[in-house]
Amino acid sequence: MTFSPKKPGKSNPPIRLVTEMPPAPIRLSGLEPAAEMGPGRYLASCVEASLQRSKNRAALEFTIIDGEHAGTALSMWINGVNGAIHPKSRYARECALALGRDLTAEDNLDPAVVFKGKHFVVEVGFRLTDQPGGGKARGENAQCKKDSRDYLRVHRLVRVGEP
Repeated sequence: MTFSPKKPGKSNPPIRLVTEMPPAPIRLSGLEPAAEMGPGRYLASCVEASLQRSKNRAALEFTIIDGEHAGTALSMWINGVNGAIHPKSRYARECALALGRDLTAEDNLDPAVVFKGKHFVVEVGFRLTDQPGGGKARGENAQCKKDSRDYLRVHRLVRVGEP
């Protein structure tokens, strides 16, 4: 009788080749805005774009790529993004701008497909409401920091930019 590490009648599971790449390492998308950075228009690259289904919004991460604030990371959120979107919604307008054309019913409007890897001139500002957590939004509020919890973010895409 010879010794075998296998039990009689049992076979080891087949060996499979794993073809999926491991997830990319988590890293900073850029630097915090410098104290002297203010509201305005900046050339930025969309480095990450995803759909936050639990919050019904698209989340876009930008890095400023030109000027003295190059390397600064800024975020943009577009609410009301779920399943089907209205053709006149803010998300539809931003997608049309990013694609450079009118949208069709066949378009894949996943944020990663539409925005990621593209350059835009973006409009940056502070919170639009007087108080954190809500209130009446006014455009002039974007021009000044209201409290220690207020920070710069992307409010809208102005146009597709040049790299």
